[in-house]
Amino acid sequence: MTHRLAALFVAVMLVSLATSILVAPSPTFAQSDGVQPEAIKISSLGIVAPVEVRTTVGGQMQDPTGPDVVAWYDDSAPLDAGGNTVFSGHLDLAGYGPAIFAYLNRLERGDTIVARGANDEVFRYQVVWVRSYPARGSDWTALTGPTARESITLITCAPPWDDATGHYANRLVVRAKRIGG
Repeated sequence: MTHRLAALFVAVMLVSLATSILVAPSPTFAQSDGVQPEAIKISSLGIVAPVEVRTTVGGQMQDPTGPDVVAWYDDSAPLDAGGNTVFSGHLDLAGYGPAIFAYLNRLERGDTIVARGANDEVFRYQVVWVRSYPARGSDWTALTGPTARESITLITCAPPWDDATGHYANRLVVRAKRIGG
């Protein structure tokens, strides 16, 4: 019985991000219009992580497949294409503990985020803001859609945990602008 409850809890955690962020798909970019991200590094947090390709299905962002991987959404801009490159990572997972974006809330304006593309080119971004939004009722299309200047957006879950829904009630969103490119 305990194993069943644990398995159910893990399953709920894995779908929590996807089931609580509804977004309208952004324009799809051709691969030649930019560079697919392959890794992300945030030195101030000790993060170095591979990036996997995910997408938005039925208006819902698919979760990253594990606690140590960052998802890039292929319906957002690739690197070096202008616009908004959207990433997400888990805050934590049942049975695992803190995940790749567990300490994302420690980022501050001016901190640097580095993304490496499939062509090994490095792209640098500077944090502009860090904000928390309700998972339900926020304008996710505006947060994950195109931006006027080349930017990246990082998303993870944020407290409080809602026992009634089995999901975190908020999402932490970090916006960073491209620098030096």
